[in-house]
Amino acid sequence: MSLTVQFITAFNGRRFHQTLALLTQRVSVSDCDYKNVRVVSLDGRQAVGRWLRQRFADHDRLIPARIYDENPDQPFGVVGVEYSRRTSDTLRRLGFPKGIVPKLASKVGFATQPLRIRAFANGPYGGDPNLCRPSGP
Repeated sequence: MSLTVQFITAFNGRRFHQTLALLTQRVSVSDCDYKNVRVVSLDGRQAVGRWLRQRFADHDRLIPARIYDENPDQPFGVVGVEYSRRTSDTLRRLGFPKGIVPKLASKVGFATQPLRIRAFANGPYGGDPNLCRPSGP
């Protein structure tokens, strides 16, 4: 779980190199595009690096409420992250000056050699894009 906390802390601090260093080369990310109400899916560090730069430029912040182990029987697996709030310039422009409470928790998957994040599912990959429709807290 500490790697997840490190990732969110680096993300919120807009520390590009530190954030990217926590990810595998073949990392997969999904996220919500709240402006266009759609899911964005990215594969590989180069694509995820572009996404990070966009998120940092948008002053995106993820405020975790709870991090929990989704696979407690295994030493490394998947954790879930529920958020109390997500804020960004885009959300402010869409009429949410205090941000939103995301409708979904993130799923964070890990690789073990070395320990890195291999997946950060922050959007409903393959799911209903309406889950990316922002609404107030």
